[in-house]
Amino acid sequence: MKFTIKLKLALAFAFLLVLLLGTAGFGIRSLSSINDTMGATIDGPVARLELAQRINIAQLQGLRQQKNMIAASTPAEIQSAQQKSDAARAELKQALDKALAIASEQGRPRWLKIQELAAKADTVDDKVRALVISGAADQAQRLSITEAREVANELDAVVDELIKLGKQQLDEADAAADTSYSTTSTIMIGVAAGAVLIGLVAAFWISLTISRGLQRATNAVR
Repeated sequence: MKFTIKLKLALAFAFLLVLLLGTAGFGIRSLSSINDTMGATIDGPVARLELAQRINIAQLQGLRQQKNMIAASTPAEIQSAQQKSDAARAELKQALDKALAIASEQGRPRWLKIQELAAKADTVDDKVRALVISGAADQAQRLSITEAREVANELDAVVDELIKLGKQQLDEADAAADTSYSTTSTIMIGVAAGAVLIGLVAAFWISLTISRGLQRATNAVR
């Protein structure tokens, strides 16, 4: 088969076009993969970290209102502290329910432990409330600095573990994204370099063909 200039041009451009389309397809697929990784990171470790912080804040708010209740001097102050404490309980439960719905396999036992400790803390808080309402503030204070503090310390420790786990998972997701980017970048640079090389070879091949044709035509004229 004779390779004419037209055929050579067609083959060169066709190959470059296929290479270009392949590179574009690979790039789009890689970007989609990176986007999925970022989405999974936001919906997973980032969301769980936020929920852990919400639980921690809600717990601290509950303890604060427990102290306010014990120190209250009027029924109105007691009622106000109770209402704020109830809001903190509701916030903690809402955050915990969301966390359990998206918990990782590693983190689920810790979230379940928080659920157990939160229920225990509510039980102790109910006892404190009952003592305050009955006028036994001294007993309520002792209960607050013993049982309530012990449960709070346990819950804090579990929350700290979840925060550390979340940061570890974020680091792993970041490393995976960096690897994906590095791989994509290397392949696309290699393909681009290959396209340039093929273009140069094709240009040399075609120019050589033209040069030989002109040489034959010149010899024929002579």
